[in-house]
Amino acid sequence: MPEETIIKKVADALRAECECDHAYFKKHTVMVPSRPEVIKIIKKIQHLMFPDYFRLSEDEGKSREQVLEEVFLLLKVQLTASYSFFDEDTVVDTESIAYEIIELLPSIKCRLLKDVMALYEGDPAARSPEEIILSYPGFYAISIYRIAHEFYVRKIPYISKEIFEPLGMTDTTFIPTEEQWSRFIPMHTRTEVDGVGISGDGPTHPGSIFENFPLTWFSGGAGLCSTLPDYVKFAEMLLNEGRLPDGTQLVPAELIRDMATPCVPFEIMPARERWGLGVRVITEEHWMPKTCFGWSGAYGSHFWVDPVNKITAVYMKNSRYDGGAGSQTSGHFEQDVYASLE
Repeated sequence: MPEETIIKKVADALRAECECDHAYFKKHTVMVPSRPEVIKIIKKIQHLMFPDYFRLSEDEGKSREQVLEEVFLLLKVQLTASYSFFDEDTVVDTESIAYEIIELLPSIKCRLLKDVMALYEGDPAARSPEEIILSYPGFYAISIYRIAHEFYVRKIPYISKEIFEPLGMTDTTFIPTEEQWSRFIPMHTRTEVDGVGISGDGPTHPGSIFENFPLTWFSGGAGLCSTLPDYVKFAEMLLNEGRLPDGTQLVPAELIRDMATPCVPFEIMPARERWGLGVRVITEEHWMPKTCFGWSGAYGSHFWVDPVNKITAVYMKNSRYDGGAGSQTSGHFEQDVYASLE
């Protein structure tokens, strides 16, 4: 069979309707939203806010006004595609929405700068605020979230999913719904009465996830709530060096490797674990192998990635008494996991 005949046969087959029991896709007479274009918008916005740290070769030499104009035009097209993707008959003033988001960029940048300082002041391994912007994956994720949040609160379909949910973490948020609030685990506390420790469920501040801070005070290192299934997806992505289950490279592999490399000299942290970029890294083998890395939250969430055994582990709780990296229950959880592998 001549090559051109094979090409035509395959092309015709791809154009044809597939015969199957269920139709999962519908035909669209309008433009479908574009994942690469959405990513381009995010990268351009990051470049606009921090041009020295989020460089784009295609925008070198352009003024901020020129790049903003390009972002506006890209936004308008993708907003139109997003709305019509779910309802082809919908009529939305996407130009006004695009301008509205453009006008929010200065305030988003101000909030991100506060995130930078919170990360810098809370991480003894950080050498400068500039290092946070340049190399901390947590800040990179927060920068995307703050942009995505503006789409989310406007109930713009598709775009928020493309930005905030590439891992399928649909139950992870800074701002819970009423249904999510109903599933929150009570906060564990411990008090002493006549020298005897008593455990119980302590009060939480209404409408707050972390201490008494309002939900709108997004932090680079606190205030995100999640579930075990969602957290496992995040941990597995780290284990797979930034790849999604379908093979998509969500985060550069070299960034994950840098993240898991000890940055604090032994002279400063003479212990079996030291700080990497935003995570603790096991540097001396005990019940955990060397190169394991992970994090512990202030209220007791605890996870790690084990590249040696190719496993991840997640332990979640709410506790004012036994949280952080030195948590006793987290240590017992680690030992139990490795005892089960023997």
